[in-house]
Formats: sequence, C-alpha cells, structure tokens
Amino acid sequence: MHALRGGQLPGVFRFDATGSARHRPLPRCGHCRFACAGYCRGVSLHNVRTSLEPPAATGCTCRGRIGSGIDSSGQCRRAGAATTAVTGPIPYRSRLELERLRNGVRRLFPLFREIGSSTVQGTTAVQLDRLVERYLQKHGLTSAMRGYRGYPASSAISVNSVAAHGLPDGRPIQRGDLFTLDVAARGGGWVSDAAWTYLMPGSSGRTSTFYHRSWNAFRGLLSSIEPGMTLYNLARRSQEIADEAGLVVLPQFVGHGIGRKLHEPPVIPFTLQEIDSSASAIALRAGSTINIEPIYSAGGASVHRNEDGWSYRTLDGAMTAHFELTLLVESDHVSVLQFDGCAPEDLPGEPPFGVLSG
Repeated sequence: MHALRGGQLPGVFRFDATGSARHRPLPRCGHCRFACAGYCRGVSLHNVRTSLEPPAATGCTCRGRIGSGIDSSGQCRRAGAATTAVTGPIPYRSRLELERLRNGVRRLFPLFREIGSSTVQGTTAVQLDRLVERYLQKHGLTSAMRGYRGYPASSAISVNSVAAHGLPDGRPIQRGDLFTLDVAARGGGWVSDAAWTYLMPGSSGRTSTFYHRSWNAFRGLLSSIEPGMTLYNLARRSQEIADEAGLVVLPQFVGHGIGRKLHEPPVIPFTLQEIDSSASAIALRAGSTINIEPIYSAGGASVHRNEDGWSYRTLDGAMTAHFELTLLVESDHVSVLQFDGCAPEDLPGEPPFGVLSG
C-alpha cells in the first residue's frame, strides 16, 4: 500500500545517506499556488498569490490534478519518505526478525489466492472489504490500513481507472472490470502488505492485453533488482521496462521498506521524474525488505483525487494495474517472500490467480 495523506510540499526527491528522502521545493503557480512544475499551460511561475481559485482566463490546469505529486489541498501525495513517518536509516533484518516477517506474509497472502478462486461478479467493494476483515480476524491479523491517518476501511479496492487507495463503496464489481485489492495487516508486531490486480471475465481484448503486459513488466522489474542496485538505477530500469511494454508508470506513487511499520525507509521511486542524482548514493543491501509496487497506466501519467478524499483516478480515464510484493535482499540475490522465497525470474509468465472466471 502506498502511503496515505503525505504532509510535505512537493518537489524533487533528494536522498541522504540513510535512505531517507527530502524535497527540493518546486516553483509555484502564481494563479493557484500549487507547485505545478510546468503543468499550468500558459501561466508563468512566480510568487504565491492568496487566491486558491485559478482564473479561468489563464488556462491553469493545476487544480485537482496531480501531475507532480500534489492534490488540490497542496498536500504531497507521494508515499514513502514524503511523510514524516518514513525517516531514518534503512533497517536490516536478523534471521529471527525475517522469520517473523515471513510468518505474517504467509498468513496474509493466501487471501489473494482465495479472491482469485471466488465468484466476485456482483459483489460490492464494501462486501469485499468485509470479507477481508473476516479473513484477517480468522488468521489472527489486524488491519494495518484501517485508521491509518484516518483511512476508514481494511482494504483499498481500486476499479478500472482508479489508480490507488480506492475507498470501498457500494458499486458492484461487474463483468469486464479490472480491479486491484490492496491489503496491509499487522500480526506479532510485524506488518505485511501486498496488492493484486484481477481481470474479470468479459474484459475486452485491449484490457486483457494491458493486464498481461503490466504483469510481465512488474515481473521483469522484480527480476532486474539485485543486491547493490541503487535506487536511481532501479527507477531507471522500471521506466525502461514500462516504455518497452508500451506502458506508463504513474510517478506519484512509490514503494517502501516494510517491517515493524507499514512504511519504512527507503522510499523507492519507479520513474526518474522528480528524483536527482542523490538516489545514486543509496544501494540495496543484504537484510533489507522492500515492497515493490509500480502502478501502470494504459494512458497518461496524471491522476486526480476523487470526492471521497482518498481514491485517485487517472485524469484521462485510462485503466490501471497494480501488483505489490515484498522482496528480501540477500547477499547475492533477491527473493519474493509471498512466493515462498522464490527468485523473481521463477514467477509464472502469466499472472497466477488473477484472471477470474464466472
């Protein structure tokens, strides 16, 4: 799960030696006060004015649009170290700590397989969220999302053009839909977090192609990650793989470390937009656990926040896909905790349990 309700102003990510990130502020639009980084068309950037409403004559397109990681209140919407909760050095796990973390992963991830074998059609997102709650209770877990900075549900369910943080509602999931289930849970003092995109029966050929390309891009990114890789090179490789697949990675959302807290250092960008060369100084070392979760769009890279205050939808209505898994960085390789420690290149070529039937 990407962090919710960031608190800092947007800007360029600058990493320090601990893996934390700081922002270099962007210039702000003089008409609507937002740091638009060039997203205001025909509007010069200068000092902040007091009005929050952009004059219609200016052609300013910032309001409500997140092109550079902000929302219409001026808050930064990036995950990871964009919030004050994700600071400090990158944690490295002992064998005992890793076993406790694995235990939480083993208890949570079968949920996603169960959804993959269920009849979801006609089920509302609220009903699906209640199913998640019952599953967590049955397996001795508690939601790490409910109450997190005020989030009111146990899961995020993002349908079609909703990119992230989809607040469960009463809309039934229908034939032809593409939806992502994102769940984070706490057990035994450790947090596990994963997301999976599902393809409903009756989907168009175009949606199916996008879905499979997204999985293969995600799998390719995981396979390219290795010990010693810098955050800069990881972001560059992520962007290259997406470009080769004809996909767009949404730059507003990033990955994170995970362990005793839901979001720990390092913050992990998946594009080169708004990060600088300082990311070349932070490398992945043995013993760290990281959640990799790029969000792919079939269209453009801009998103806006829905009226519910949590959900983010692509500005052009394009479909999105979002897979999230936890990698353990070891001395000479990385392994995927949700798949019993297998190497990323050994993940199936087709998305397992993601294509629903009936």
